[in-house]
Amino acid sequence: MQCADARALLRSIYTMEADIIPDEKEQVLRIRLQYLSNPSSDKAARLLAGHLNEPETIYPGTNLRLHYDLVSD
Repeated sequence: MQCADARALLRSIYTMEADIIPDEKEQVLRIRLQYLSNPSSDKAARLLAGHLNEPETIYPGTNLRLHYDLVSD
């Protein structure tokens, strides 16, 4: 992926609507990204979400682990 393509992908992710769903029982804060403009962007966003999920980051001020995925998954 070219730098310009990566910037465009991130720009679209930052400006898109997302569902933020706290799950106290599972101690997860789910961030569900909407569909992107094309299948290759969905694939790149899915890979990015996987990388962001690996460190199991806790959302500040809570005990909820961040988990990113796409609505299409």
